[in-house]
Amino acid sequence: MAKILNALNLAFENFIRAEMNLVYAETKSAPKKEIKRLCTETGMLITGINLNNSTLSIRVGATPQQLPYRALKDVVELKEKMFSLFIQTVFNPHLFEPAFVLQLTDRYAAKERIGMFKPIFDNLSGQEFVLYFGSNEGATDESWAVNPDKEAMSLLVPEAVRQAKEKVETYYQYVRTGEINDLFGKRSKYEKVLIKENPKHDLYPYQLQKISLKNKTYQFSRQLAASVTVKNGLYHLQLPELLLSATGESRIGAEKAFDAELAALIRQLEKGQSNSPKEKAALAKLQSLLVAD
Repeated sequence: MAKILNALNLAFENFIRAEMNLVYAETKSAPKKEIKRLCTETGMLITGINLNNSTLSIRVGATPQQLPYRALKDVVELKEKMFSLFIQTVFNPHLFEPAFVLQLTDRYAAKERIGMFKPIFDNLSGQEFVLYFGSNEGATDESWAVNPDKEAMSLLVPEAVRQAKEKVETYYQYVRTGEINDLFGKRSKYEKVLIKENPKHDLYPYQLQKISLKNKTYQFSRQLAASVTVKNGLYHLQLPELLLSATGESRIGAEKAFDAELAALIRQLEKGQSNSPKEKAALAKLQSLLVAD
């Protein structure tokens, strides 16, 4: 379930950014910091699970505002509006029909469509769920499955979209030592050396000592260190001891996805939910790593 929730929230965040791009398309400057906060404070929650009939109840969850918004107005209503529009778009029963696909390709750029649909296609392929959206179960009943129409899917999620990469320059400094002979005799020599490298990817481990969820901070007895690899242009984070893995188009996106997976695992531990011996072992390991209040 954590994998599905992570995919839904990643798609939802990308959808909000795409809609905000449309709202501020005619202006020179968009409130980027407030839009980023809006994405951080808005996400989906699984409120009910029925594995017997593959039913998930989902609603929008809103983290309490830490600071007031200035540019964005009526933020509470805006979050609900974004959620409703997301469901009407991404889980529309006419999603793969040519006319609706054309509407989406006219409204959203290729990169935006990739962000909105690829997490869903990648993580829900071969599965079918009945999804209930709203505060009451059954308020909106949408069933969804990946359509085998490859042409329609390729229009929604183009395979090749080149993204501009920011040039990153990394410098390292070290001290070179040796000895020299001069008029004053033999003495040590120290020389600072600055070297420049252009690493293709940031592959240092992703480390966490604590994580905050709903105004509560969870501290770990030791630093968690997830390995970072890159394959096919995507960043992959893994922490096998907790059965955690996450993927993103950038390192920052993969780190956010990893945090969401870890948060879901903590909530699963608090609810005492486990479906397999491996999950039980991972939850037991997580329990041993958490520092008691």
